[in-house]
Amino acid sequence: MVEQHERGHAVFDPARSFTFERDQGASFNITYGDDSHAEGVVAHGTVNIGGAIAHLHPIGLATSSSGSFTHDIDFEGIIGLASGVVKAKRQPAFFENVMSSLEPAVFTASLSIQAPLNDVPVNASQGW
Repeated sequence: MVEQHERGHAVFDPARSFTFERDQGASFNITYGDDSHAEGVVAHGTVNIGGAIAHLHPIGLATSSSGSFTHDIDFEGIIGLASGVVKAKRQPAFFENVMSSLEPAVFTASLSIQAPLNDVPVNASQGW
């Protein structure tokens, strides 16, 4: 993360990790629907979220990002929930890595409809 954006955020220090391993030459560059974006390098390490542990999990370490990611003090990162979204080199999402170790029905989502839903075409030509 760029130094001026580090203030007030917990910044990952690879030197303090026993499992961090840089994926030499691998990088990422992603833009979301609201035009927020991030880019950086890729590494692997052990990720523990609520006791669900993924070993050798791919981690994107942002070296540059849009202000929307860095101005909010409560925001510390993004965990991808989609499956295999890295185009150049398919990387499993966190839940793909831990799914076999989870009890059935441990992760659910409840969506409520506040407005009519509309079908929209999906263009996956640039990756999914």
